[in-house]
Amino acid sequence: MKKSLLAGLSVLSVFLLSSCGNSSNSSANANSKTQKSEASKTSKTTAKRVRGRLTKVGTYSVRNGVKATLVKIFHPSQKLTFKEDHKSIDVGFDDIKIIENDIQDSSIKKDLEDVYKTSISGNKFYTVQIDFNLTNKTGNDAYLEGLSTLTIGNRSLSDGQFYDPTPGVTVSNNATYSNSIVAVVDKNETNFSRLGIAFENIDEPGQSNMLMQPTSSQYLNLN
Repeated sequence: MKKSLLAGLSVLSVFLLSSCGNSSNSSANANSKTQKSEASKTSKTTAKRVRGRLTKVGTYSVRNGVKATLVKIFHPSQKLTFKEDHKSIDVGFDDIKIIENDIQDSSIKKDLEDVYKTSISGNKFYTVQIDFNLTNKTGNDAYLEGLSTLTIGNRSLSDGQFYDPTPGVTVSNNATYSNSIVAVVDKNETNFSRLGIAFENIDEPGQSNMLMQPTSSQYLNLN
């Protein structure tokens, strides 16, 4: 069983250069925002430096020794629903971004590898950032054990191969939790058209009783 969110991963807020959304726990419905799915390829125009969130392809930010350039973005209109009896967890997706990262300060490379749970070859690497919103419809407050699998294209990553903010998070009944999942990918994997997630078991707060068994993977098609 997964333990609570590991101490030290709070440094993620320093290194996620595209400014992930903050965690929240509100009663707003995850589906209040509907957008058409789209993918944009890298702009051929001169890249523009911005501050804050990267929302347009070709823009970049430089922060904490890393230059991050947004090379592709999707706005999925789909949501994934994980059900067990009358209980469910709905997962919506605000943005899915592919970011080219250029490490300009080599002293932070080890910190980045610790956060992203993988080795980084050289000073340039790509990340997939998945901005999600998770709505608890189990009928109880839910203690999340985290994702068991993240599938990008044809490659499945286990929970020790990507950054997952959800282990140890408690989401009130009918409330929504928002954050970002991040994984390092090879350049030749950035043209993926399918993304999947699966959850570990979901418990009552204090892990006294299991609300939902571990799930199988469900997928988004990004074409």
